[in-house]
Amino acid sequence: MQRQVLTWEQFKRYPFALAEERPEVLVGTARAERYKAIWNVTDDRLAGIVSKEYTVIQHSEILGQVARAIDTLELKVREVRLLDLRERVFAEILLDREPVAGIVTGLRVGNSIDASVRAFVSAYALRVVCTNGIIGTGIFGRFSRKHIGEVDISVIGSTIIDLITSGEDSLKRVIPKAKVEIPIEPEVVLQRLGFGSKYRELILQQLEKEVQDKPTWWDLYNAVTYVIDHRKMQEQRRELLHEQASKLLDEGSRMSLVEVS
Repeated sequence: MQRQVLTWEQFKRYPFALAEERPEVLVGTARAERYKAIWNVTDDRLAGIVSKEYTVIQHSEILGQVARAIDTLELKVREVRLLDLRERVFAEILLDREPVAGIVTGLRVGNSIDASVRAFVSAYALRVVCTNGIIGTGIFGRFSRKHIGEVDISVIGSTIIDLITSGEDSLKRVIPKAKVEIPIEPEVVLQRLGFGSKYRELILQQLEKEVQDKPTWWDLYNAVTYVIDHRKMQEQRRELLHEQASKLLDEGSRMSLVEVS
């Protein structure tokens, strides 16, 4: 499924799927005491079987909290890129702010009603020259909550501006330090990051297109994230790869990557 590009007003009116708990789960004729069902009411289908401790966080609840906070802070939004998988949603909210080193910032929000994804909000960025996302807990702050017990997401509003400003500060700090030549072969770095041969080949091809000289860590990072964001894959997989890629922008991680094992 492709991401939808929405205006801010369209996003705030978007009809997300609603869920409800249905505590009775039968296995044959016996009740499964430790589990309950989550029903997608909007599409009238089973969303998932979860533990008794699971708490539903509606998509509209967390995304509505974020939208209200953005409006309260009077932040302008360029566009919203929404991937609606019904039981899981991911929204990339691109803010209309001054670019930092050719990168525009925003927020990424995710949630599930089937226990597959935590509720989260993280800082997010895109290169101005491309639709290339920059995501990773190694670079940006992140707010997340498990769907367990009493879940309070009311603090999201107070954390949003901190996520944005700390994300922009991180970009200003890490990018200049990453613009230094890689002292070993990029393929070796990619191997040590855990990328398989198929991904290594695609990343190195992209690196050759973008860089004529000896590549820097920043060059390799951009090639990696380009490939991640232009390949079809599950969003959870994409996030894990972005977290791996973020090590290319961390000085400590870079040192461990170049050490001879």
